[in-house]
Amino acid sequence: MSTEWELPRRAEACAACGRSFEVGETFVACLYSSAGNFERRDFCVNCPSARDPAALARWRTRRPAPAAGVPRSWDRESIFALFQRLADDGRAEARQLRFVLALLLWRKKVLRFERAARGPEGESWRFVARHSDDDFLVLYPDLDEAALERLSLQLDNLLAGAAPEPVGASSNDGGERRDG
Repeated sequence: MSTEWELPRRAEACAACGRSFEVGETFVACLYSSAGNFERRDFCVNCPSARDPAALARWRTRRPAPAAGVPRSWDRESIFALFQRLADDGRAEARQLRFVLALLLWRKKVLRFERAARGPEGESWRFVARHSDDDFLVLYPDLDEAALERLSLQLDNLLAGAAPEPVGASSNDGGERRDG
């Protein structure tokens, strides 16, 4: 006879009446023996099956609040590949996203900051990839509040595992520029 067994998980609803248990609600859990296995059935406190004498064990419990979401791990390789692909895209939106990705990769220790310099195209930051010692020049973009909000949403989606939104797809590309 095997000594390994697992207690069945709680149900989301009463086995007798089918009503869903609310978060924090007390209900009765009953353990039954069935063909050499254990079966758990959960019942509302007032349902008659909760008082069934055939149960091997009976206890009161509460439905817990849903567990806080576990942060998803993000795919460093995909983010790094997107960062590299954006190097050849000269659009302002791509430069902005590439800069924010560089900051994210720097924070996650994929890139190492080397130095900042001013050149004919403006300020640029030089980063080095920790795994390969390849270096990357990233132009410091002109970011206003709307651009920061848009980039923040794109990063949230990327870190949540969503497919990257095409650069410029949700922005107003009407040539407006805000000089600060």
